[in-house]
Amino acid sequence: MALSNADRQALYQLRRVEQGYKRVSVYVSPEALSSVSRVIADTGMSQQDAINHLLQRDNEMFNPAQPVSETNRPPGVSPAELAALQTFQKEGLVSAQLARETLINGGEQVIDKKARVRASFLHNNIHEPVKAKP
Repeated sequence: MALSNADRQALYQLRRVEQGYKRVSVYVSPEALSSVSRVIADTGMSQQDAINHLLQRDNEMFNPAQPVSETNRPPGVSPAELAALQTFQKEGLVSAQLARETLINGGEQVIDKKARVRASFLHNNIHEPVKAKP
């Protein structure tokens, strides 16, 4: 006996669920829909494949504004290169922060002078700390 259209659809939907797919029903902005339409026109993909392509491409894109990590790595970078990038990035951030602090405080000579004055003040401070009255 031949399967009815409803039976074929039910079997298809069951196979998709078993393959790990999930049905999503959402409203899409006109801008997003135009992106999907452009991918369909350029590649000849189905609407479902075009949406999957755009989602995966966005997920795999490297964002240089974010720190380099396992989830945000430039394309084609090996694990060893990724570790080197992370080390370089940490060192660069520390040196950039040190340079900024030096600039804000007026340079290295001013920082040294402030440290000497503070040390002298603390060394010569003979007063007991003021205790709050109960």
